[in-house]
This record gives sequence, structure tokens and C-alpha cells, in this order.
Amino acid sequence: MNIIKLNLMLFSPLLLTACATNALFGNSETEITTKTKIALQDQIIAIGRTSQPIQGYENALVLAGQTHSFFVQPNIDSNNSVDLFQKIFSQIDLKSLYLAPALDNDAMTQINTHQHNSILLKVDEKLKNNRSVPYITSLYFIKKTQLLTAKETSTLKDLGFKCQTELTDYPKQTFCIRTIHTQITLASKVQNLNQLQYKLKQPIDIQYQVTTTSRNYGRQAFKIFTPLTVAFDIVTSPIQGGIFILASMLGAPGSL
Repeated sequence: MNIIKLNLMLFSPLLLTACATNALFGNSETEITTKTKIALQDQIIAIGRTSQPIQGYENALVLAGQTHSFFVQPNIDSNNSVDLFQKIFSQIDLKSLYLAPALDNDAMTQINTHQHNSILLKVDEKLKNNRSVPYITSLYFIKKTQLLTAKETSTLKDLGFKCQTELTDYPKQTFCIRTIHTQITLASKVQNLNQLQYKLKQPIDIQYQVTTTSRNYGRQAFKIFTPLTVAFDIVTSPIQGGIFILASMLGAPGSL
């Protein structure tokens, strides 16, 4: 019995030290922390389409950045055909069309306060082997109601736009929105970047935000950050983008 008591007295400090060390540093084998970081960023300066078809991206919308380009394609389903963007850009007045992040039910407040004026692409380990990033975007069609024709209204409806008139803040504007679930693919820089016909009045920031475990972080681990390497020019359109531009187009609340 005395031997047992002696052994306990000798080993108790060691056990306490081990417990304290484990509590302080955690279990290195099982404890995993996450890390979030902006892995890539650029500025979109123009929107358009490729001058010549690129296999697999024939109908993509192209966002031209300063250092990269970004191919935007709709998720194909009952509401979105593969050539959705081509249909939209060939059938409606592009000077009244705007690209901006999808907004929630309080869209007007966000527009008036210029919130969410950037594209944030969220990447995690589930997308490690993907070539593209899912993103919900919206196209906005804004025009003075008195200038909107019956044909335009019908075309917008056929293309899936939902329109409102006589808004409280903007009673003389027709405001239409088309929310689209898309996939965005990183590609090489547009070749004719310095000879574009149309450019955005205000560039749109685009960022890739990566969230992953601290032990596995690294851009090289994601196919998403390997650009599609292809030489191409784009044909730009007068479509504009960003919440700031939407607010500018609508004008001050209560205005024409």
C-alpha cells in the first residue's frame, strides 16, 4: 500500500504537467483552424464577349480585368439556356443595362447607399478541383417609363426579367432585374485591352476570398487559380456595372 502511495506521489506532478500542456497547446493531431485570405484581386474595366468563339465558352460573358479576364456562364437549367447572355445582349437596349451583384429584398437601400460595389468570389476546399467559382449576379434594366416600348416590355418578360414601375423613390422609372446563378472562370488577359470601344465608367473590384485549413492553404492547391490560357480579343458593349452606376442612373430619389 505504501509503495502504491509513493508511486502516485511521484507521478502526480507529471500527470498534472501533461494535462496543463495539453490544455495550453491543444491536441496537435486533431485541432484544425481555418484561415481566410484574399488570394487574387483585379479590377474589371470592360464587359463584352470574345471576338471569336472559344471552345467551351462560346456564349460566355467576358469581364475584362487589368491583369486577367473572367468568363461568366449561366448554370444551365429550365430558366437559363446556354446562350442566355447572347440573347439578352442581342435583344434589348444595352445602354439601359447594368451588371451588379445580386441584391436582397432591400435592393433600393443598397443602391442608394452604394453598398456591395464589388464582386466577391468565395472559395473553399470543396472547390479545390473545380475550374470555376459559383456566383449569383444580376442584370438590371433601368429606363424612363415613358421611353419604354410595349415590345421592350414583352422582350424583357420573355428573357426572365421582373419589372417594377412607379417605385416610391423613383416614380418615373421602370426598374427590371434578372438574377442569374453563374460560374466564373479565370482566364488570361484580353489582348486588345488598350483598344476597347466601351469601358466601364467606374471599374468594379473583383476578389477571390479563400477559406481553408491553416495547414492546407495555398493558391497552388486550387485549379481555380490556374487561368485558362488562350489568346483572344473582345468586343465590348455599352453595358455598365456596379451599384454606384445604378445609383447614378436612377438619380436622386424622387427625380426623373
